[in-house]
Amino acid sequence: MTPGLTLNYGLRWEPKLPESLTQEIVMNFSEERRAAGFQSSVFLNAPNGFTYPGDAEFEGTSGQSKAWAVFSPRFGFAWDVFGDGRTSVRGSAGINHDLPNSQLHLWTSISPPWGGNTVIPEAPFDDPWSAAAGGNPFPLDFSDPNTPFTPHGGYLTIPEKLDSPQNQSWNLAVQRQFGNDWMVSATYMGSHTIHMLTIDAHNRATYFPGRSDANGLCIGDVYTFNRGAPNATCSTRGNTNQRRRLSLIDYEETGRWAAYINTYDASESASYNGLLLNLRKRAASGVTINANYTWSHCISGFNDNLAVGSTFVAYPFEGDRSRSRGNCSSDRRHTANLTGVFATPEFQNNTLRMFASNWQLANIYRYTSGPFTTLEASRDRALTGTSTGSQPANQILDNAYGDRSGAVGSRYYNRAAFANPAPGTFGNAGFRNFEGPGNWQWDVALSRTFQFQEDQRIEIRAEAYNVTNSVRLDGSPGSVTVTSGTFGLVRTQDVRDMRILQFAAKWVF
Repeated sequence: MTPGLTLNYGLRWEPKLPESLTQEIVMNFSEERRAAGFQSSVFLNAPNGFTYPGDAEFEGTSGQSKAWAVFSPRFGFAWDVFGDGRTSVRGSAGINHDLPNSQLHLWTSISPPWGGNTVIPEAPFDDPWSAAAGGNPFPLDFSDPNTPFTPHGGYLTIPEKLDSPQNQSWNLAVQRQFGNDWMVSATYMGSHTIHMLTIDAHNRATYFPGRSDANGLCIGDVYTFNRGAPNATCSTRGNTNQRRRLSLIDYEETGRWAAYINTYDASESASYNGLLLNLRKRAASGVTINANYTWSHCISGFNDNLAVGSTFVAYPFEGDRSRSRGNCSSDRRHTANLTGVFATPEFQNNTLRMFASNWQLANIYRYTSGPFTTLEASRDRALTGTSTGSQPANQILDNAYGDRSGAVGSRYYNRAAFANPAPGTFGNAGFRNFEGPGNWQWDVALSRTFQFQEDQRIEIRAEAYNVTNSVRLDGSPGSVTVTSGTFGLVRTQDVRDMRILQFAAKWVF
């Protein structure tokens, strides 16, 4: 725009064209179709409400609708404040979109009928299929419309409308050069991500408190559950499938065939704000320095890293995703890095030049504050059949931490501060609320090159990792389940590497 001002702007058109699955292993589920008694014409034994490639109601071989009006604008500027090339202000903002990769279908491919995925709570270890209705379903045969479906199958479905994940990012930086060699900068970075993938559960189990009445009935606020015997505990892990919503209202057509029916949901969000401070000294007089410090905070929902594909857990609180929000699993509130290279000069004295010239000492130091962890109750205390291994504990004392020295055998978290919540309830400890131990690393390298002839030299090098041989913890120590004997216990496997030394020599000719 002017000699001191540059603008950069653009618009990217990136329509969402969902992937097509050539083997057609994908499905939709609709509660409206289930209530209307819809039956698939592709798999005649499928539970009501499911559609598959080949059904008139199914979208191609992806199950998702296309979205053409997806635009990503961007804008940036750079301003030479005083026109001398020594002070700059830079800023940018933009919107970017992404598409889920093929790992999205890691779990859809094992849903019935293709994988026979079956949920059997409290299955006997020596013969798990003895507790399954219909017994062992293998080998499977899904070659014709009469393919059988396993009772209490576990399903992960694709919704017909799945918005593209969108990231809105912005930054503003001020940079200043001092002298010929020094530069300092301060940068604010922010982002807000919407339409992140999470998983919603359509078939949670209802918790019935207490015991059944004289008629064997458990009376809840909405549903009645026939326990089958008087004075029996109404809700147990073993009868989770019988207490699921569709078992209570539509057992014959859907409930007896389906345990969880989970669906990808693009309704999660995350935010990040960070301040980055940087100091640099360019190579001069044998010294190079680069130091930076980041102070940041990241907040997201329950499934903040679903892209890895291995996470197949619905958020725990029905109809309330906000209760599952917490610090991001990648959140590190403080990060500092320092690198420096110090080189000895070329001495004029022959003896000094032979022994003291051209040595280089390189240092790398890094510190990060600890990750945030969910301290968990024992498995499925809420007895909902959802997020069974990732439910928060109850915090009963204010001080959540114990011995934070990191010594092997110590307990990092205060075991007395946590307990299991009452059956049928979720704990109050929240998700990713407790900071684990920080981590640091100091590595050093000493090297020199000896030049013998114009085309021959010998390089020697010595390196030390964890120079001080200090004990450093690697993530949250011990178990995070409050009833575990190793809860918060620092063990040898929680400690990072000891000091490592290595030496090398190289002849170049």
